[in-house]
Amino acid sequence: MDRSVNPCDDFYRFACGGWVKDSFIPADRPEVTIYTQMEEDVQVTLKKLLEMEEASNEPAAIQQARAFYASCHDEDQLEDIGREPFDKLLAQVGKWPSLDSAWNDTDVELEELLLSLSRVGLEPIISIQIAPDPNDPSVNRIYVSEGKLGMGAESREIYLKGRHSREVRAYHKMLRQLLIELGVHSLDAESDVEEIVELESRLANITVCPCEGTKGYKSTSIEELEIMYPMFDWSAYINGLMHYGSAPPQVTRSEKIIITSPSFFQKLFPLLETTPTRVMANYLMSSLHSHMKHLTSRFRQILLDFQKELKGSKSQRTRWQECVALTDALFPEVTSRLFVQSAFGPDERAYLEEIVGNIRIAFLDILRQAEWLGPDSKAAAIEKARSLKARVGYPDNILEDEFLENAYAEYNMSKETFFQNMLRLTYLRNLAQVNRLRQPAEKNSLFSATQVKAYYNPKANEIVFPAGFIQPPVYDSVYSRSMNYGGIGSVIGREMTHGFDEVGREYDKAGNPQRWWSKDDLNDYEEQTECIVDQYSCFRWKPAQMNIDGLRTRIENIADNGGLRQSYRLWCTNDRDEYKIEKVKSHAFAPSPYRVIGTLQNSEDFATAFNCPLGSRMNPEKKCRVW
Repeated sequence: MDRSVNPCDDFYRFACGGWVKDSFIPADRPEVTIYTQMEEDVQVTLKKLLEMEEASNEPAAIQQARAFYASCHDEDQLEDIGREPFDKLLAQVGKWPSLDSAWNDTDVELEELLLSLSRVGLEPIISIQIAPDPNDPSVNRIYVSEGKLGMGAESREIYLKGRHSREVRAYHKMLRQLLIELGVHSLDAESDVEEIVELESRLANITVCPCEGTKGYKSTSIEELEIMYPMFDWSAYINGLMHYGSAPPQVTRSEKIIITSPSFFQKLFPLLETTPTRVMANYLMSSLHSHMKHLTSRFRQILLDFQKELKGSKSQRTRWQECVALTDALFPEVTSRLFVQSAFGPDERAYLEEIVGNIRIAFLDILRQAEWLGPDSKAAAIEKARSLKARVGYPDNILEDEFLENAYAEYNMSKETFFQNMLRLTYLRNLAQVNRLRQPAEKNSLFSATQVKAYYNPKANEIVFPAGFIQPPVYDSVYSRSMNYGGIGSVIGREMTHGFDEVGREYDKAGNPQRWWSKDDLNDYEEQTECIVDQYSCFRWKPAQMNIDGLRTRIENIADNGGLRQSYRLWCTNDRDEYKIEKVKSHAFAPSPYRVIGTLQNSEDFATAFNCPLGSRMNPEKKCRVW
């Protein structure tokens, strides 16, 4: 706390000022928050558990995870093996023009090259996924989507800032250094990378904004897809992707599929037709850079330097941190089991379920008092809130030995072959996805108990609170009830609110797609929302010299306001200067100070508790409220 600040002037500085002043931003991070500190605690716990000696009576799945972690962490072994595994992978995938002076245009067929890359987990221009049908969630469908650009999830926004942004320059440098490390002359590497980045920039400019959500989704068939985009052999490509395991699903041209962004594909193939084959092949093959982080220290350092520049960090994570995070991501049921048995007891789960029940009662009162919501929609909202499920701590089956053994029976990890382990896991992920096509879709998917994140799942009408999130300072069994309700209780409230926002309102109490609000209710909601948008748009974050985008952050701002308005300390954050600008430009959340200030400005209870005079900064005369 910073008691030199009047809480009625700036409650964020009052509550978090001392914490921000005393907190230290680790060199490998762009910011430090309560949650990043919790993540570090979880990582330290997992490191100890993964490095423990094997017990004779533990499931073999746990031994598989420990073998994988050991193969990742053995840097001496990675140096001894060198780039040989990558060279074998390259021979399997296809010819890379930059690396092959004898390459010519006849060496590449687009469908075959994309198939080869997909089999090693890469989808640079076309992504095929299997997921529940949005109109019939009981059935799985093939989704045809935009591919993944080279800089990750933020690639589109980065390229839209311009070809010469700091991030694009860092990406260019990384690709150039990797080609040189692979034996390409520096001038040739420069020329090829310039063409790769130019093509990817053009691809980024035809992608669809994620903010569009499911608006552009089109249900069709493979036959119709081939009519719409006849320059690509869709039937051969999709069937090729299905050939995994002993009994691959048969896909005919009448197979129903879903295109997530038709406008992208309308522009993709004309773009590829005007792109030289060599440039296209170089771009596709450059996606292999993501596998080079599993090689020697020289390759890893090039990629880590790029990530450091991309995120604005001063250094990178240690090797053990990288390996713990990777093991946690690839063996989630195993790490969940280990973490829960070590750091989460049954009493915590029972107490959290009690808190959820009490906050549900309070939220039902909020819904009843929402005067702008019509009677039919209000009745449906109340029924949805009553039906909402809470999944607390961990999935029950992770504690069952038989479940773990079946889930990891085919993993066959080795302590000596990290690169091959990664390829094996990619194969198994692809196999699992293909096998889902003819299976009934599941709404209640498994979640990782080690996640330091609470969330609402609209397709199952459930809120999820993993054990990794149910830790100090958000929650502790030794805290008073008021502290726990003000901590994790406020988060429970905000996640419940997501069930009734612009996404949640598209699903009914069972998680099925259904529009259950009337037009009048939608119009009234927009009016209520406009107040929140205007309020946050007026906030100017001085460190970034920019105003907050109230429209982009509206969903999370409404959720913050719709919670219990007691999230004072949870949003304490200390950011690097360059990251502050990035947060204002692209994040769905308002910067931390305004998540607190904006919420409490709308709270009469806060103003009363702190005796803030009407008209003071923290108690303005005009207040906004949706829920």
